[in-house]
Amino acid sequence: MMNIFKVQGFYLVADPDTVEQKNLANQLFIPKDVGQKKAAVLANRTAVIIKCRLLRSMNGTLRMNER
Repeated sequence: MMNIFKVQGFYLVADPDTVEQKNLANQLFIPKDVGQKKAAVLANRTAVIIKCRLLRSMNGTLRMNER
Protein backbone atom coordinates (compact mmCIF):
# COMPACT_ATOMS: atom_id res chain seq x y z
CA MET A 1 0.00 0.00 0.00
CA MET A 2 2.77 2.45 0.87
CA ASN A 3 4.75 1.34 -2.20
CA ILE A 4 2.57 3.54 -4.40
CA PHE A 5 4.63 6.51 -3.21
CA LYS A 6 7.92 4.60 -2.70
CA VAL A 7 7.80 5.40 1.02
CA GLN A 8 9.34 3.18 3.70
CA GLY A 9 7.26 2.97 6.82
CA PHE A 10 5.21 0.91 9.20
CA TYR A 11 1.75 0.66 10.70
CA LEU A 12 1.39 0.53 14.46
CA VAL A 13 -1.72 -1.32 15.65
CA ALA A 14 -2.69 -1.01 19.31
CA ASP A 15 -5.98 -1.87 20.98
CA PRO A 16 -6.18 -3.63 24.35
CA ASP A 17 -9.78 -4.79 23.83
CA THR A 18 -10.81 -8.37 23.22
CA VAL A 19 -13.36 -9.39 20.59
CA GLU A 20 -16.73 -10.14 22.22
CA GLN A 21 -19.86 -11.78 20.82
CA LYS A 22 -21.61 -8.40 20.68
CA ASN A 23 -18.88 -7.06 18.33
CA LEU A 24 -19.87 -9.47 15.58
CA ALA A 25 -22.98 -7.47 14.68
CA ASN A 26 -21.31 -4.13 14.04
CA GLN A 27 -17.54 -4.62 13.64
CA LEU A 28 -15.28 -6.48 11.21
CA PHE A 29 -15.04 -9.72 13.19
CA ILE A 30 -16.26 -13.28 12.68
CA PRO A 31 -17.23 -15.91 15.28
CA LYS A 32 -13.77 -17.53 15.41
CA ASP A 33 -12.30 -14.15 16.49
CA VAL A 34 -14.24 -14.07 19.78
CA GLY A 35 -11.83 -14.11 22.73
CA GLN A 36 -8.84 -12.81 20.76
CA LYS A 37 -7.27 -9.35 20.95
CA LYS A 38 -8.89 -6.98 18.43
CA ALA A 39 -5.54 -5.52 17.35
CA ALA A 40 -4.05 -8.95 16.69
CA VAL A 41 -7.01 -10.13 14.61
CA LEU A 42 -7.12 -7.02 12.43
CA ALA A 43 -3.32 -6.75 12.08
CA ASN A 44 -3.06 -10.37 10.96
CA ARG A 45 -5.77 -9.87 8.35
CA THR A 46 -4.28 -6.62 7.09
CA ALA A 47 -0.77 -8.08 6.88
CA VAL A 48 -2.05 -10.77 4.51
CA ILE A 49 -4.01 -8.33 2.36
CA ILE A 50 -1.25 -5.73 1.92
CA LYS A 51 1.59 -8.28 2.01
CA CYS A 52 3.66 -6.96 4.88
CA ARG A 53 5.53 -8.52 7.78
CA LEU A 54 3.91 -8.53 11.19
CA LEU A 55 6.22 -7.91 14.13
CA ARG A 56 5.26 -8.11 17.80
CA SER A 57 6.96 -6.16 20.55
CA MET A 58 7.45 -7.33 24.13
CA ASN A 59 4.34 -5.45 25.33
CA GLY A 60 2.11 -6.99 22.67
CA THR A 61 2.01 -3.96 20.37
CA LEU A 62 1.85 -5.01 16.72
CA ARG A 63 3.92 -3.37 14.02
CA MET A 64 3.59 -4.09 10.30
CA ASN A 65 6.61 -3.48 8.04
CA GLU A 66 6.57 -3.60 4.27
CA ARG A 67 8.17 -6.68 2.73
